[in-house]
Amino acid sequence: MYTLIIENHKGEQLQLTQNPNYSITGIEGLPPPTASINTAVNANFDGSTYRSSRLNERNIVISLAIEGNVEVNRIELYKYIKTKKKCVVYYKNNSRDVSITGYVESMEVGIFDTKEMVQISIICPQPYFRDVIKTMLDMSATSAMFEFPFAIESDGIEFGTLAVGEESIVQNLGDVETGAVIVFHATGIASNPVIYNLDTAEFFKVNIDMSAGDLLVISTIKGEKTVTAILSGIEWNYINSMVQGSSWIQFESGANTMLYNADSHAENLECMISFNNLYEGV
Repeated sequence: MYTLIIENHKGEQLQLTQNPNYSITGIEGLPPPTASINTAVNANFDGSTYRSSRLNERNIVISLAIEGNVEVNRIELYKYIKTKKKCVVYYKNNSRDVSITGYVESMEVGIFDTKEMVQISIICPQPYFRDVIKTMLDMSATSAMFEFPFAIESDGIEFGTLAVGEESIVQNLGDVETGAVIVFHATGIASNPVIYNLDTAEFFKVNIDMSAGDLLVISTIKGEKTVTAILSGIEWNYINSMVQGSSWIQFESGANTMLYNADSHAENLECMISFNNLYEGV
């Protein structure tokens, strides 16, 4: 059993499965797409030398029959499937609940066929399916500092501490590596936050002085790489403040060991990581 939903450029959704007006007869483009392999021929030996490779765009083709009042239901379909317009395909089965963004290449309709059939072609430039629900990790979770029963002394007692300088494991349950959005939130003054990937020895550091309430948002997602600071409620582009040697950290499939810190007052920083697991197929 599976569910297929199309969302148009206005955010309106049409469920095509379990819908008495439409019967899906086939869906192409759900397995992993093909790759382009770049090689070079060498005159001195047989075969070729591998240079690079990339995954090609995904082409999803949905075939369906129009049921019931054919004319009314065909026109209803036009509202959601608009040629050249952006759309989102949501697909859910027993194992995965994912989406993918694409553009409608064509919608062919056999208006004069005995059984009116429709074929919808959607081109997805970014070929990976992504989880509908984001994975989120709070790296600054507090560690308990007391147990019951207890008595509070006159000078107070520490209830918890931020886990600054402690390793956190980020689990990427997808098929491939993925970028993430990393958010530093200052609860007091802090300077020059940094996040490390201890498995790859990579880091991302930004030269910035932060005060209580300030945010630093780093996106390492391919095609969406940004460094944005929100200081006293005003948004600034801080990409030029990246420290030399910083890497746009990607999270490999499986466990990734992360740690964050700062040049000063790291205890005043909270760090949150969010990302979508990516899949080659469903």
